Amino acid sequence: MRRLPLALLLCLLLAPAQAKNTGREEATRAYFTDTPLMTQRGESVRFYTDVLKERLVVINFIYTRCEHVCPTTTQKLAELAARVSGTIPNLRLVSISIDPEHDTPARLQTYAEQFGPRPEWLLLTGEKGAVETVVARLGQLTPEVEAHSTLFLMGDVAQGSWSKVFGFATADQLEGELRRIANGNARE
Repeated sequence: MRRLPLALLLCLLLAPAQAKNTGREEATRAYFTDTPLMTQRGESVRFYTDVLKERLVVINFIYTRCEHVCPTTTQKLAELAARVSGTIPNLRLVSISIDPEHDTPARLQTYAEQFGPRPEWLLLTGEKGAVETVVARLGQLTPEVEAHSTLFLMGDVAQGSWSKVFGFATADQLEGELRRIANGNARE
């Protein structure tokens, strides 16, 4: 008989924390949206639920016809991935195409192969409106493809801790900032 009241007491004590976590998660999902996108493998994903949720993420913005900055920043992301592989739990690397009308999943897959694809690295595309919604939520929407952001966005989604790092940062600088975020010490 004592187990039921104890179990009930535990439920009552834990319910406010559960509700708070659920409320925070719902607010985070609402902000980032669950906009459907496609991976380089042709898989449909929801942006918050399948890409960001409970992850430490590094996001960059690319388009496959870019001949200058995109290959450079993508190579830096590949170098970062090689450096931290297996050392940071729940890491997700995300490259979002800002030219979805051209960048099909197959083109993104071919692009990824130039940089050594990794299972934790998603290259995303989708319908133009869907991509624009996501990129706008990340504060990186520009009127012209060529004027796109060269920033890396790094964040611990669960903690709401984010940093912006210039695309011309060194691999050492990227790794340092990522490890600061992973350890709960992101810069504001």
